[in-house]
Amino acid sequence: MAAGNGMRVDAFEQYIRGITEPDHDERLRHLNQAVALNPGFGPAWMALGREDYNGQQYEQAAAAFAKVGPNNPDALQAGFFAGFHSCFQAITPRPNSRLPPWRRFCRWLRL
Repeated sequence: MAAGNGMRVDAFEQYIRGITEPDHDERLRHLNQAVALNPGFGPAWMALGREDYNGQQYEQAAAAFAKVGPNNPDALQAGFFAGFHSCFQAITPRPNSRLPPWRRFCRWLRL
C-alpha cells in the first residue's frame, strides 16, 4: 500500500506502529519518526496532532495539524483543530492562512 503511493515503507511502518502502540510515549516516538521519514505524510501528521492534543500539548498539536496538506482528505478536520486552538489561544491566523473561516468563528466566540 505504501509503496504504491510513492511513500517510504519505513515511514508507513512507523505510522502503523504509532497508531497501534498502547503506550503514549511510544506512540509519539513512532509517529515522530514517521513524519521525519516522510514529511508529506498527512495521516501521520493527523495522528501526531491528535496524540499531542490528547496529551494537552496544544501548541505542538496545532503545529502538527498545520502540516496536513490542503489536498489531504483530513485537511478539514486538521483545519478545525488548528482553528479551534487559535481561538482559545487568542492567536489570530495569518492573513494568508488556509483557514479564513476560523477568523469569523473566533470573532463570534469573543462576543
